Amino acid sequence: MQTMQRYIFTLTLTLCVLAAALFNTAMANDKDGFTWEIISDHDQILVHQAAVAGSKINVYRATTIMELDGLQALIALLQDYSHYPRWLHFITNSTKVAQISALEQLIHVRTLVPWPAKNREAILHTSFEHTLGNEHTNERLEYRFHIAEEPFSAAQGYRQFTRFDGFIRAVVKEENKVVLSYQLHADFGGRIKPWLNNRMLRNAPYFTLDKMRLLLHSPMYRQLTPQEN
Repeated sequence: MQTMQRYIFTLTLTLCVLAAALFNTAMANDKDGFTWEIISDHDQILVHQAAVAGSKINVYRATTIMELDGLQALIALLQDYSHYPRWLHFITNSTKVAQISALEQLIHVRTLVPWPAKNREAILHTSFEHTLGNEHTNERLEYRFHIAEEPFSAAQGYRQFTRFDGFIRAVVKEENKVVLSYQLHADFGGRIKPWLNNRMLRNAPYFTLDKMRLLLHSPMYRQLTPQEN
């Protein structure tokens, strides 16, 4: 009986925190002109889509809540560039090209797309912003990425993305709960039509967060959390 009561309490708390997080997310994006629509609710991951002014490609965002004591493991995961293909949906290869500053990097990524279109690649300008929590604010991390301005020539058999930008955001809540979000707006360009572009993108946030959760709870990264140091 007590086990069932604890389960119900934990589930209720998770749903309340997620509802609050989604409400705050929607409010924060009003200024960007996005009107979010829920398109998927599976495995405690909510996926939203929104139209983007001047583009036929939608922006997609997934949000979930996971148990994580601090953000050390997430920071380590995001800085493990060669392992991006293990969790970042679409990405089949990733390499750090340059270190711009302590918090900014250039990352080269490649991805596969359906035949007969050519595969895609891009140089992404990535940046970290990590704010420690205090009595007034929660600890948070924001990892942003967009197509770098530096020109480069696509390799044989590849085309360059027209657009690839978004962010991974984590906010620490009470009871060691972390609200984790992933947003993506990507245009494959070329012969890939907008409707197919959107169809490929709509599941990317879900699969990305699902794989991230598994890795963050794996021994490789779990040992980085404070309670196990």
